[in-house]
Amino acid sequence: MEIPAIALEEALINAIVHRNYFVQSNIRIFVFDNRVEIISPGCLPNTLNVEAIKTGIHIARNPILLSHIKDIKDVPYRGTGMGITRIIRSCKEQGIQVDFFNEVDKNQFKVVFWREQQRV
Repeated sequence: MEIPAIALEEALINAIVHRNYFVQSNIRIFVFDNRVEIISPGCLPNTLNVEAIKTGIHIARNPILLSHIKDIKDVPYRGTGMGITRIIRSCKEQGIQVDFFNEVDKNQFKVVFWREQQRV
């Protein structure tokens, strides 16, 4: 795969577990020629920012859901607070640029995996 599977899994699980369920919107996945975007409703909770989550700092928005995620069959759970660092590490190993955007004005959090544009 072009984008590491573990990075995609982590981004999708984070979108499900950490989204703001009071925001009436869906998790969205967009695939473009030059990028893949995973957009989760709700910006980062409390005082979290992008730089903090890159270092593994974690604040659970949905602690009950988070406490049960490890028990759901076929959902890879690898530990609290490690998802973003795992995304960064796996993308770096494969030479994929990944960016995280806490879009407060849009009330959403976005992960962007940059792709090499396919030449025709």
